[in-house]
Amino acid sequence: MPSRRICIAAVFVLAAVNACGGEHEDGADPGPDSTHVTVEQFEYVRMEDGNRLLTGVLYNPTASEVDHAQIQVSLYDAANQRVDSMIIPVRDISAGERKKFSQAVDSPHDVRGARPRSVLVW
Repeated sequence: MPSRRICIAAVFVLAAVNACGGEHEDGADPGPDSTHVTVEQFEYVRMEDGNRLLTGVLYNPTASEVDHAQIQVSLYDAANQRVDSMIIPVRDISAGERKKFSQAVDSPHDVRGARPRSVLVW
């Protein structure tokens, strides 16, 4: 019976994947998700006054508005070791829009670089 259990498990996995995303049967846009919304022109900036900023553009190429997005960012030290993380919230991104963002780095560490890890949308 192990092959029957594997087959049943595969059916449940396929059903879950189909329910979570992909094109609708009618071909309509299923709406935005983190695989579509992307971060562009991401930059870590150290200002002359010592303040640190993360700036960039969040692009929503879908046909649906994104009400809320969170960019999850890893922060790195001079040795390129991850020392912290932070979240950048972005709201109200229209369909097809590129929306600029800027967020101060709030970390006690000597951050020298940053990289976006993922984007969550809802």
